[in-house]
Amino acid sequence: MLVTGARGGIGRELCRRLKADGLRVAAVGRDAGALQPVEADLRIAADTTTPEGAQLAVATYAPAGLRINVVAPGMTETPMTAPMLKVEAMREAAARQYPLGGVQGADTVAATAAWLLSDEASRLTGQVIAVDGGFSTVRPLVR
Repeated sequence: MLVTGARGGIGRELCRRLKADGLRVAAVGRDAGALQPVEADLRIAADTTTPEGAQLAVATYAPAGLRINVVAPGMTETPMTAPMLKVEAMREAAARQYPLGGVQGADTVAATAAWLLSDEASRLTGQVIAVDGGFSTVRPLVR
C-alpha cells in the first residue's frame, strides 16, 4: 500500500493500521527525515500534493487494476494542528465551523482511507472523499 502524506498525523496513523493488518507499506512524504519514525517497509521522499498528480495517476494506473483515491480531511487533531487546538477558544470556533460539530481525530480519517483500500471499495477510483463533517458541502456560518 502506498500512503502519501505519511509523516503527518493521518498518514502516520494509516501506515500504523496497515502494518498492524500485516500489509506492506510504502510511505511517501516531502521530507525524507520526517518519514523515519513512520511504520513502513519503504520510505519515499516526493511531493504528491496536487489534484492533477492524482488524476494523472488514475488515468495511468487504472488499466492495470490499481485504484487511486484521495481523502480530503477537514480540521483534524494532529501534531500540526495541536498548537491551535490547545487554545480552547480556537478549538470551539473550529468545531462550530462543521455541520456535524467537533474536531475529528486522525483515526477517523485513517479509517476512511483504510476502507478505501478494502475490497468493499473495489469499484472506487478517481474519487475525492471529503472527511470533513459536512464542511465542504454544507458550510454553515460560524455559530
